[in-house]
Amino acid sequence: MIDYVGQRRPQIATWIRALGFAVLALAYTGNAMADDASCKPVFDAITRLVKTPNHQYLTQSSDAPGNAAQAGEMIFTGRTTYILHDGKWQASAVTPEETLKRDEENRKNSATSCKAVRDESVEGVNATVYTLHSESKFGRSEGQIWISKASALPLRQKIDLAVDGVTGKSHVETRFVYSGIEAPAGMK
Repeated sequence: MIDYVGQRRPQIATWIRALGFAVLALAYTGNAMADDASCKPVFDAITRLVKTPNHQYLTQSSDAPGNAAQAGEMIFTGRTTYILHDGKWQASAVTPEETLKRDEENRKNSATSCKAVRDESVEGVNATVYTLHSESKFGRSEGQIWISKASALPLRQKIDLAVDGVTGKSHVETRFVYSGIEAPAGMK
């Protein structure tokens, strides 16, 4: 994968950056989010996500020739984030506080809009679906996020990222689980 300055990043960086929806949606575009009132429920859900123990199941693919879909997982226990990379769990050095600080900085410089588009159920949980659109000189992102009506936490997300038109589009889908969260075996 090529990041917004044209450098190759190890795949582990992809999963670390996937910790929060905003981080994930904007990490490769270099874009930041505006102080748009329509995005407040999304921003609030991201903040809750970063502070709440969760297990994320990610699938990343690209339109670029020769790229195959890759699956990954992340577990945040409330203190530590663990990332499954090449079949092995690793502890991340990125803290929730660092993620929230980066998100706050990103939100200051943006051209992003959000819109609630419909209500839908995700695995039996009532949710509101929001669309997101962001653009910057580095690229653009389009996404959808399903936010639980009961907990105000993300349940699912889909993001398409286009970076400088160089790599085609990247597609990232994430499913979030909030119960039974424990560190991976052997990582406690």
